[in-house]
Amino acid sequence: MLKAWRSIPISQRLLELLERENSQSETKLFDCLRKEYAEIGYCDFATVLMRLEIQGKIQVTRFRREEKLVTLKNAKPNKRT
Repeated sequence: MLKAWRSIPISQRLLELLERENSQSETKLFDCLRKEYAEIGYCDFATVLMRLEIQGKIQVTRFRREEKLVTLKNAKPNKRT
């Protein structure tokens, strides 16, 4: 269980990371969040993923044998100029 309060909830930060790139591997997302939230464990991370998936904000699919791909649903295409 997380012990420290953060100004940005983990779920919101995860969605911000996915807005940059519409999909990322589960391990890459976990590593990025782990840098900012050192106290987060995989169980907490999986709970956040499950909540966001139930809310219909993300989709988690099997990417490779031991890897999952997390995709932002209803993502707007990135405009690069």
